[in-house]
Amino acid sequence: MQSCEFVEPMLSAYLDGKLAKDDKARVEAHLAACARCRGLVHAMRDDERALVLWARTLTAPVDMPMRVLNALGLSRQEVQSRRLAYVYFASLALGVAFVLAAVNLPAASAAAILFHFALAMVRALFALPWSVHAEWLVVLGALSLIILVLSLTCLRRALHWTRSEVVWR
Repeated sequence: MQSCEFVEPMLSAYLDGKLAKDDKARVEAHLAACARCRGLVHAMRDDERALVLWARTLTAPVDMPMRVLNALGLSRQEVQSRRLAYVYFASLALGVAFVLAAVNLPAASAAAILFHFALAMVRALFALPWSVHAEWLVVLGALSLIILVLSLTCLRRALHWTRSEVVWR
């Protein structure tokens, strides 16, 4: 049988199930013979249960997100503008990809790309109100998308005209 001084430092690892098989066997043999260490293990289990129950009662303060942002030196407006920058960049990238695809691909492929582009924009519009918390930005984004679609349509027509007709002599 091992001494209490040898077993006590391993009790926490024993309760966590992190001991090797031989160390676990030594601790269990010691616990079978030592009432003091058994009581210590029982007390440690009770403490763990009490901590878990106490932790479940904790809730974060309502203003916690703002306190974290302030601690990081960021305002809510800066965070929202960063989110919008990602949305605008993604819209720009999709618009450029659409223009390039519409110019170089047949009409059926362009229609498929237009469908996927529109689907992505609809998904972004549904996600936008929850990410920016401002309805006017959603309206502005929708108007921007309408203007983007109209300008892409006009650009495609202009490119089609330059292909089919002689523009310069």
